[in-house]
Amino acid sequence: MLLALDLSTHTGWAAAEPSDVPRAGVWHLRGDGIGAYGTALQDCLDDLHKLCRFTRVVMEAPLPPGAQTHAATARIQLGLAAAVEMWAYQLSIPCQEASASTVRKAVIGNGRAKKDDVMAWVRRKGWSAIDDNAGDALALWEYARHRGPMQMRSAA
Repeated sequence: MLLALDLSTHTGWAAAEPSDVPRAGVWHLRGDGIGAYGTALQDCLDDLHKLCRFTRVVMEAPLPPGAQTHAATARIQLGLAAAVEMWAYQLSIPCQEASASTVRKAVIGNGRAKKDDVMAWVRRKGWSAIDDNAGDALALWEYARHRGPMQMRSAA
């Protein structure tokens, strides 16, 4: 079972076997800092893993701090990525990442595609996404299902 994550305080997720139609949703992480957000994310991962038993996790790679508009955003994205990696490591689940531009180039045909373009792609697939966070997770899931673990970079 493949899980794809678009990490933020509104984390989009998509999950299914690579041959199935994915389910998607959004977790609204609450808290007063990175530790609270990371713990909330790990709780959500635990709950969904009990239902789905993931064998592989892929997440959108966080932008480097210099590419972020705010230092706080960079800290949150990097912290959430670390929380996912620790969670996956503890369960011996392979964890990988892919950049948003790489995913959008491969799936939509344009590495600079905007969120509206991703949502239009989701609708054309006949899939359901509550918002652009879930839409990004669906695009990432589609990208990852066609690439085996050896074709993607492992999370740092």
